[in-house]
Amino acid sequence: MSDIPSSPAAKVLQERMEQSRQVALHEVRELRKALADLEQFLTGKRKRPGPDLFDVVHSAFEIFRNSSALAEYGKLLEDLGSEVDRSQALALLEAKGARLLTKPAGWHWINPKGEMHFLAKKDEPEKALDALGKLQAGGGRQRKAKGASAGASQPAETVQATKAAAGSEQG
Repeated sequence: MSDIPSSPAAKVLQERMEQSRQVALHEVRELRKALADLEQFLTGKRKRPGPDLFDVVHSAFEIFRNSSALAEYGKLLEDLGSEVDRSQALALLEAKGARLLTKPAGWHWINPKGEMHFLAKKDEPEKALDALGKLQAGGGRQRKAKGASAGASQPAETVQATKAAAGSEQG
């Protein structure tokens, strides 16, 4: 996944995250001061209560509200990034010739030789793009080692047919 999308929506989310962070930090500092004043009043070091108790509760609520918004904006930004990656993967898959089939289900690619390759499940376009990249880079099937005998590389049916033909010519 890309770290941070560069779309206008992502920039707005980042600005709102920063605003929420700043407000929450300000409220934490104010609450800290108000709680210190309240503690002095409750321990008897002050005769008059410093902060209004409503201010303490209000600061706590603002911290909660802005922290929740910060978490929500972060989640939205993460979801936006994953959807951007997903849509880019879909576009690249289609541009490179991969198709989403229903039978057999999933992402498939047919190479120039006409062989069909399964890439990934329907809901995993990023994984399918990785698999397609490996196939197109030549990482598909394993090649036989050089020096293998010619008879060993032929299919078994061809070898048997050759032996049968040779036997009928002798008799």
